[in-house]
Amino acid sequence: MKNVSTDLPAEGFVRRPTVLAIFGMTKSTLFRWIHDGRFPAPKKLGPAVSGWDVAELRAHMERIRNGVWHECDGHSVH
Repeated sequence: MKNVSTDLPAEGFVRRPTVLAIFGMTKSTLFRWIHDGRFPAPKKLGPAVSGWDVAELRAHMERIRNGVWHECDGHSVH
């Protein structure tokens, strides 16, 4: 198994294995939450590469800390 960092860099983008490790979820949960608007969607970085903006992930972590389930789709659920 690859060694996956659970630390977010100061800025930039991270790939799916890092997101899964940091948020402690499975790939199917991640994509279900994205579909449901409960998690930020990845950005297309190239023809076959997607990644999550670190700033968006930090903002999502802050919403979780503040007790907001999601605001990724413009609606918040407490």
